[in-house]
Amino acid sequence: YARFTILATLRNVPGDVGVATALGPRVYIPDRYLGATQLLTFGSRADYEALVKLPATMDADAIAKAHRELFDSLQVRARSVADTERSLTRSIEQLGRFLGLVGLIALLLGGTGVASALRAHMAEKIDAIAVLRCLGASGSQVVWMFVMEAAGLGLAGAVMGVVLGIGAQFVLPHVLGAFIPVDVVPRLEWIPALNGLALGAWVGVLFALGPVLGVRNVAPLQVLRRDDDAAAATARSPWRDPPRILAALALVASVVAVCIARADSARIGVWMSAGIGAAIGATWLAAMLCTRAARSLARMPWRFIVRHGIQNVDRPGNQTRAVVLALGFGAFLLGTLALVQGNLLRELASTADASAANLAFFDVQTDQAGALDTMLRARTLPVLARVPIVPMRIASYPGRKPVAPPRNTRSSDSADSERARPSWAVRREYRSSYRDSVASSEKIVAGRWWTNDGPDAGGTFEISLERSLAEELGVAVGDTITWDVKGVRIRTRITSLRDVQWAR
Repeated sequence: YARFTILATLRNVPGDVGVATALGPRVYIPDRYLGATQLLTFGSRADYEALVKLPATMDADAIAKAHRELFDSLQVRARSVADTERSLTRSIEQLGRFLGLVGLIALLLGGTGVASALRAHMAEKIDAIAVLRCLGASGSQVVWMFVMEAAGLGLAGAVMGVVLGIGAQFVLPHVLGAFIPVDVVPRLEWIPALNGLALGAWVGVLFALGPVLGVRNVAPLQVLRRDDDAAAATARSPWRDPPRILAALALVASVVAVCIARADSARIGVWMSAGIGAAIGATWLAAMLCTRAARSLARMPWRFIVRHGIQNVDRPGNQTRAVVLALGFGAFLLGTLALVQGNLLRELASTADASAANLAFFDVQTDQAGALDTMLRARTLPVLARVPIVPMRIASYPGRKPVAPPRNTRSSDSADSERARPSWAVRREYRSSYRDSVASSEKIVAGRWWTNDGPDAGGTFEISLERSLAEELGVAVGDTITWDVKGVRIRTRITSLRDVQWAR
């Protein structure tokens, strides 16, 4: 044993985005003291890394690809800064997609609120519109007046959102600076801010066009006569009004375009739009059923106050359909957001137990387990899990000849054979495990979990493979793989494929 004094703490580690990416806390000691720790002895498991600084004129990715065959033959993995950047970029893109979904939902909720509010506002302004018509205002002038009002409301909301977003952008790095593994320097980006302003105004106008276009045909006679339903007096049926049909088509096209832009995929964006349309249709159908049910219930011999309340749901000029549509669509969007958030958190929670440990012991033999448990219990350290490991290599699998053992050297006259080398999935050594149930971080995607505790009559064992490994090998459920376990050939049959959420 050796005693060391802690001199400093690390904020950054070469090759990693942050120290938090490690399985547990890392400890660095001078190389001259490595022998005193007795960490590297017979049976120890160690990885060796070499960090190379290349001149600025050399491309690390190009060098790694050019020497890929040599690295493979030596069982060496090469990773450049660009690989780390791509990994970090993928994580940021996932967060960006989720935030994009949040923005899309907020946008649609805001548009729905604008449409619902303006519909009620138009019903209240019938007298004012009729007076304007008496004073000589045309239908198009009245429409433009309310369109400008809707655009102003949308722009005002967009300005408030942009100001709050910019404020959060500059405040959050200071509040969460201790939890962010990289240094973040906030910078104002004008293009996204201007896009947000334009999109807010555009959405305000599009969602307002439907209710606003209905006031084109308000007659000056409405000043004197308000006996009929105000909504019926304002315009004919939307399905027989070409301008309102064009406005609805423009609204649908804009929502589809925004969905495609947020999803970065035309197919996903179209499916998102189809889902939104189906939700709107279902909500509208529910509103119609609600009004029809109120009409039927009002005919029953209830008390007057009850019948009066029910008739208000279906009275002339009410906003039942608009309110039910707005509330139902809002509940659908918020439910979608909660579902996506739950799925993302479930992926993290599925590996919570596995990532709770901050120390892992490898290659613990059976005769060593008792002494290790005694040592841990003496220090009141709980053992979270014991996982049996069996090292083995692939000997043969369907459609392939027996796999040759890996070579540590590469002759100069075997370039063609090196190009024909099988993939990493065949060359590597597997550290497999065995248990009687599927872990919480795994999901069966094909086949079934094994039912036999031992080999069948033909001496074949049942196994389960990770789906990505099965795709790399080109095997499926029912295929057989022969393994080499310390010189013993064991024949296995694939009974299931799994998706695994690895702890990071």
